[in-house]
Amino acid sequence: DSTIVSLFELPKFSRFFKTPWIIGGQIGYAVTDCMEFYLEANYRKANHKKFVISDVAIPNDSVTVTFMFDDGYRAVDAYVGARYYWGRCWCDKLAWFLGGKFGLVHRQEVDFDFSLAQENCIVGTPLESRNSVPFFYRNTSPSVGVNFGLDWCWGCGWSFMFMAEAVATCGPKSNDNIVIANNCSQLPLLNPSNIIIGHIGTEIFFPITFGVKYSF
Repeated sequence: DSTIVSLFELPKFSRFFKTPWIIGGQIGYAVTDCMEFYLEANYRKANHKKFVISDVAIPNDSVTVTFMFDDGYRAVDAYVGARYYWGRCWCDKLAWFLGGKFGLVHRQEVDFDFSLAQENCIVGTPLESRNSVPFFYRNTSPSVGVNFGLDWCWGCGWSFMFMAEAVATCGPKSNDNIVIANNCSQLPLLNPSNIIIGHIGTEIFFPITFGVKYSF
């Protein structure tokens, strides 16, 4: 017989990975002095952390779960978007803008090792992964975002841009059934044999961008 025991809830992104950095670029076409359409591409990466959950209760025992990621979270994205400028129409030095964009996010696979140390087991580390296994699979998801910012013109076509965004996309595709080894010799105990991560919902992130722009 199979018994499903809920060990813990999947923690937030910040518990597994550090704050991500983003590098990217845009190319746009101004249809009027105040309206611009653009194409955008970015590369995003967050370095990994070691994550430990201690004293997770299971029937007749408790376990400590340790996650060790092989690499960080990595993604590339591409968008089409438009923005509207206030102040640009008056040839001023400063112009506020509001925009939106739609595109695709492609995430790289994230592999990890893990171990489950069981309190009442005679063997030192009774339950552990043998090799790195996927935590997130490689996948591509639609994405939509809105942005608000400031364009400060220096002259000769150059300007400095500050932009804050809110971007939403479908969550990464997780490995929903990870088989682990069971080497505990002390019976009878209810020992986990699989980790079920489950589906990850909407991913929302809030990039802050500083950049330099040149207008032909």
